[in-house]
Amino acid sequence: MKGHMHKLIRIISTAEDQEAAAESAYAFADDLVERGDFDYYLVNSERHEESGYTYSLAEAAGKLLVAEALKENRAAFDRAIRVTRFMLAHYSDEQIYQDTYAEQPEDVYLSRHQFGIVGGYTNDCYIYGDDSIWGEKIQNDNDYGLASQDIADGQLWVTSLDMHH
Repeated sequence: MKGHMHKLIRIISTAEDQEAAAESAYAFADDLVERGDFDYYLVNSERHEESGYTYSLAEAAGKLLVAEALKENRAAFDRAIRVTRFMLAHYSDEQIYQDTYAEQPEDVYLSRHQFGIVGGYTNDCYIYGDDSIWGEKIQNDNDYGLASQDIADGQLWVTSLDMHH
């Protein structure tokens, strides 16, 4: 896999107010670091101005952050599915198994890792639901709908954090 990188991750929480939602999101981010999904996170980040901010999903800004994260999830999936299709069309099972490719096209990163992204087994996800609503990655629109169903927008909050992996 390519080198380590920072990503702006969104964490959705249920809470009575913004402060409680932020605390819940930070606790969940600590759990993600503890279990090894990420190395660390930054609340105040020069790389991502939004890091550390929490918005209600009753606000347009909160809804926009969730929509952007879901869009990033889709883009990561689309890139990976395109690469896996290319690999399956151009390389033998043995080459894919061994992760050895005669030529690396400039616009794609050939690796078995791409199959993990497609399967949802990597940290190529931009939105999570904390333990109060989902407890893991929200990988697509369907997950988001299931995670947030029956919860009023006024009780849902989204916190952005610069996460490093």
